[in-house]
This record gives sequence, structure tokens and C-alpha cells, in this order.
Amino acid sequence: MKSKVSFGLVALSVLVLVDSGRAAGQTISQEAPVLVEALAKQLVARKRTKVAAVDFTDIQGRPNELGRFLADQLSIDMVMAEGLTVIDRANLNAIMAEHKLTAEGLVDPANAKKLGQFSGVEAILVGNLTTMDGAVMLTVRAISTDTSELVAAGRMRVA
Repeated sequence: MKSKVSFGLVALSVLVLVDSGRAAGQTISQEAPVLVEALAKQLVARKRTKVAAVDFTDIQGRPNELGRFLADQLSIDMVMAEGLTVIDRANLNAIMAEHKLTAEGLVDPANAKKLGQFSGVEAILVGNLTTMDGAVMLTVRAISTDTSELVAAGRMRVA
């Protein structure tokens, strides 16, 4: 019970921090397109154009509401990026569950390769959220499903 309360308080704190960023002029809707553009350029340049995002996590690797929301929003924005094909997150999550794969396990080259074979995804977007200096920091990495190399990376900060 204590962990649910702690999780709720952390999630609420993060949402308040993100919401307060609007007054400062740095909003998710302003920062996300810059992040998406940078990721899309890197992915297209490395010929990893079929992508999917898994749930973003806190720094300890635990999924949370804000991480799921941001992964979903990033997926939507990536659809509009030129040169990319985005695999639906719900379908990807179903494939991962069926084959007993986890987001944390995708850094293992064998698991990343399996997911790529089952889903047709060439790169998986993983991300971490953390609060620092009164802001929320999201870091996103694209992992190649055939080599497990990082093929793209970016970050955004919202006050």
C-alpha cells in the first residue's frame, strides 16, 4: 500500500511540475516537436525507419502514468515525422506480453532481435523520466533491433 501511495505522490508531483512549465513558456507541446525532429533525422539517416515506443520509465526502470502518456504522445508526433513508420504501441505491448519480453530486457541483443522479428520494428524507443532542478527531464534512446546499438537519442526538459 505504501508503494502505491508513494507512486501516486511522485506521479502527481511530476504532473504538477509539467503543468507549471506552461507558465514559464516551456511546455511539452513546445518541446516534444524539437525532440521528435531530432530523433527522426537520426533514425532516417541510420535507415531505421520502422519504430515503436515502449512505456517510458522512471530512473529506476519502473513504468508510470506520465511515462506512458509521454511515450504515447511521442508515438503520435513520430507518425507525422517524414520518413518514419510507427508501429502501434498497443500491438507492440501485446507482442511483448505474448513472448514474455519486457522493456528492460530489450537491451539484451537477443530480446531486441526477437521483438524486431515478431513486430517488424527496426528501432525501439525507450525513455526515462526524472525530476531535477525543478524540471522534468525526459531522455529517449532508439535501440536497433538487429544490433542493439543506440541509433538515435535525444532529450527534453520541461520546467
